[in-house]
Amino acid sequence: MNVLYFLVPIALLLAGAGALAFRWAVNDGQFDDLESPAYRMLIDDEKQFDQTRSANSQREANRDSGKTSLADLANEPVKKGFSE
Repeated sequence: MNVLYFLVPIALLLAGAGALAFRWAVNDGQFDDLESPAYRMLIDDEKQFDQTRSANSQREANRDSGKTSLADLANEPVKKGFSE
């Protein structure tokens, strides 16, 4: 029974902290637009894929012409094992 004198105030403090954090999030605009981030997630993948594909084609063109930059070498995958 004595433990309740300790646990109830702690529970009330935690509930108050949660309510204050929720109020801050609402006032800060965290819940203003709930749909756009879901669509943005899908669109970003396509843009990133296109940028990666164009960068890869540029690297291949540079490799074919004999031009290699340090950035190209840094982005090359590491080949493990012995090459024969």
